[in-house]
Formats: sequence, structure tokens, C-alpha cells
Amino acid sequence: MRPSSSAMTPPLISKVSKGGKGWRGVDSYMSEKQGARVLYSTLDGSTPRERAGQIAQLRRLRPGLKRAVDHWSLSADPRFGKLKDEQWNAAIEAFLEDMGYAECAVHVVQHADTDHDHIHLAVCRITPAGRVVSDSKLYERGRHAAERAATAAKLTAQPKLRQRDRYSDSAHAARKRSMRRGTADARPSDTTIAKSIAAARSADELFALLAADGIEAELAAGGWKLRVAGADEWLKGTSIHREMSWRKVDDRLRQNASRDALLNRARPAAAQFQEAVMPATATIPIPQAPVVPAPAPTRSPAPALPAPAAATPTDLQRELMNMETLDL
Repeated sequence: MRPSSSAMTPPLISKVSKGGKGWRGVDSYMSEKQGARVLYSTLDGSTPRERAGQIAQLRRLRPGLKRAVDHWSLSADPRFGKLKDEQWNAAIEAFLEDMGYAECAVHVVQHADTDHDHIHLAVCRITPAGRVVSDSKLYERGRHAAERAATAAKLTAQPKLRQRDRYSDSAHAARKRSMRRGTADARPSDTTIAKSIAAARSADELFALLAADGIEAELAAGGWKLRVAGADEWLKGTSIHREMSWRKVDDRLRQNASRDALLNRARPAAAQFQEAVMPATATIPIPQAPVVPAPAPTRSPAPALPAPAAATPTDLQRELMNMETLDL
């Protein structure tokens, strides 16, 4: 499971196994895997049996100690690719120093059976002086030591996220196997699955939608499994995407069903409200203003001119008239 993009993945991840008590079983697991390669060792033996004999001599110094062997693994973020030997050597030295294993017998082997580069460390907690390295807060100390080891190996810069990192290592391994066999890739599209989950309201409906998109899905012990139709292998939901555990998918389906049920209950009430309100608003008479025709344009008559006043003879005119009368 990979963290979200908001959380930065540690460049080196440490893991400790405290189950085994003996050296030989841990050494055999580390050394006998196909492709195993020794990176660092303080022991002279060439086989797990010979190295276990050397550890037996150290155990005689503290015969009452029940668990004398720590088995660690350091895994590099796949986005850094395969680390160089000098990077691993720097990381190993810093990790052993920070954990207090600097004086202990150590055997380190690199494995190549997964997509991410990783190493295994077998450490005897008893030093040649008879001192026992504490195993208090082992997980917390291992996490901090891995951070310092990453700094020593110059793995502090966060690489860019690649498309393949959306899927788990098991999905990538299945893809590689299908390529070797010439069969169909079993890994379906996480985008297609997410769309089906968003649209479904039950497991049966989800499986039907996936089948329509060429993806087979079944419930399995502890979850569910999927594959492309016709593929040979099944993949767990979390192998396809970290958010696709069946618990989260089932919660989403229940939410979808609750949402649709709420909408179905709301629709009749909305319809009744519409029937009750719309007719009343439709029959309300809207008053219309009376249409008054516009009056035809008329031309006002021109005002009458006053009649000319009678001419009144002037004194000169009267005098001329008198003269005309005398001539006659």
C-alpha cells in the first residue's frame, strides 16, 4: 500500500523480524533465495552452517539470552530504481552505527525477487566483549536509523511519481508474469473501477457494471479480487489501488444507496408541491389595461384675420377734394 501524494514516502523503509531465535534459519532464508548477493559481512564462513558456527561461539558468552539474532530488511523506494553498491554500503554503515550494531557480527544480502531494491541484515546482538545490544523500542529506533541511512546514501530528494507507482508490487509482478507467459494482463484499470464504484449501490450492481467493462470481480476471504476478463491471475483490490479495500468500497456502496433512497423519498414531496402550487399560480387573472385608440391627428384652423378698418380721409385729402370741386 502506497501513501497518498500528500504524504512523502520514506526513501528507505526498515522492517525487523523478532520471531527467530537462531542464526542458521535466518541466514539460510537470506542466502538461498534465487539471485541473492552478499553485500557486506563480518563473518568468514561461506555457508549458513559455517557462519552459524561462528555465532555459536558468541552465544556462549551469554548463554541465558533467549533471542540473540535480529533480522532486518531495508527497502528502497521503487522510484529511486536500483541503488548502487556504494549507496547500499553507505546506508548499511549508517544503519549499523545508529542501531548500536557497530561491534556486532553482521551478514547482509541483497535480494532481487521484487520490483523494489531491498537488502536483508542478520545481526548477532552479542558483541565479542559479551555486551548485548538493547532491543528496547526496536521499531522506532529502526525507523530513525533508516532515515539516517537514506541520508548517507543520498536518497533525500523525493523522485517524481511515475504512473506505475499507483499500483502495488504484486500488480507489477503479475504484469511481468503475464508478459513472460504471453497471456492477458490481469491488472484492470483503476479509473474504470472507480467509476463503477461511484455509480453502484450494491455489490451485485458493482460486479455487473464491472463485467460490462470487461472486468471480473468476486468476493474473497478478507476482501475482494479482480482481474481482466480472460486473465489467468486474480488481484486483490488493494493491489490495484490502496483505496480499493473491500471495507472502503462497501462503505461507498452504502453511501450511494442511502443517497439514492433519500432522493427517492424527496421526489414525491417535490411533485406534490408542484401540483399544489403551479395550478393556483396559473389561474390567477392578470388585469389587462383597456386599450384606448390613439386620436387621429387634426389640424387647427388658421385664425381669422381682422377686417380692414375703413379709411379715414386725411386733411390733405379733404383739401384736394375741395379743390377738385371748385374747378368743376
